[in-house]
Amino acid sequence: MKVLFLFIFVIFILAGCEKEAPDNRPFGVVLAVDDGYIDQWYEYIDYFTEHDVRLTFYITRYPWFTPEQKEKVRQLEERGHEIGFHGTKHENAAEYIVKHSLEEYLQKEIFTGLDSMRADGFNVCHFAYPYGISNKALDTLLMNTFLSIRKISWISESKKVKDLEDIYYPIPCSDKIICGACIDSGCNTPLSDIYEAIEIASVNKKALLLFCHRLGDFGGYSIPVQRMKSLVQYCYDHKVPMISLGEMYGSRRKPLKTSITRIPGAADIDFVSLSQQHRKPWLQDFRSRRLRAPKA
Repeated sequence: MKVLFLFIFVIFILAGCEKEAPDNRPFGVVLAVDDGYIDQWYEYIDYFTEHDVRLTFYITRYPWFTPEQKEKVRQLEERGHEIGFHGTKHENAAEYIVKHSLEEYLQKEIFTGLDSMRADGFNVCHFAYPYGISNKALDTLLMNTFLSIRKISWISESKKVKDLEDIYYPIPCSDKIICGACIDSGCNTPLSDIYEAIEIASVNKKALLLFCHRLGDFGGYSIPVQRMKSLVQYCYDHKVPMISLGEMYGSRRKPLKTSITRIPGAADIDFVSLSQQHRKPWLQDFRSRRLRAPKA
């Protein structure tokens, strides 16, 4: 009987010593940069490397970049930053299609810029709508060419950054349509609100998707350098990884100046051939059709 009691006592002690397994799910902040302001952001390329920051650059007007600017984009990619697509000329999709046609939008606003970037060796997988405006029909078409399509989740007086439920994503993410919150000066979002959202992402093991535009104190669609550095320093001090959109979708972080491995199952996809494959069916099925702009 004593042996039995001793056995039960030992089991009880061991059970009490058991600890919950740590939650090692990845999390982080995805900061995207929209438009073609490569020169300003490139000045801080070493700063981002020192703080282990990976950004995502949604590029627009790429065919008109100078050779020097294209080389800067290449070096940013070599440092681990993600290169995405933001339209050829930054057109409002809904308005353009109403004024012209879906076929012309695809040819001029999507394929012209996208083919130019891919011809220069950029394996572009992610797209962000200029102004965040689209419609479901166009979303469905572009899903055949891109792994993700980003829209905008708007901050308001009643909704702070932390309250926007559609800007938090698991890693790896499988959503085709994603949303980000703008943190430019014109959005009037205090850093304290952004830090609260980062804390929520950290606790819940999610990626927080934010975006901005021009780097500098220009007001409106720009983010001052000190504001950017404060965000980077906060994440650095609190051990919150600043990751690229590719990493949010499961890419592995590689040493510098090596290619980024895409998400499992996507590494074998030839995205250039894929876009060419879907081009004719899209234009045949939607030829002469005009999509109405979404209601306000």
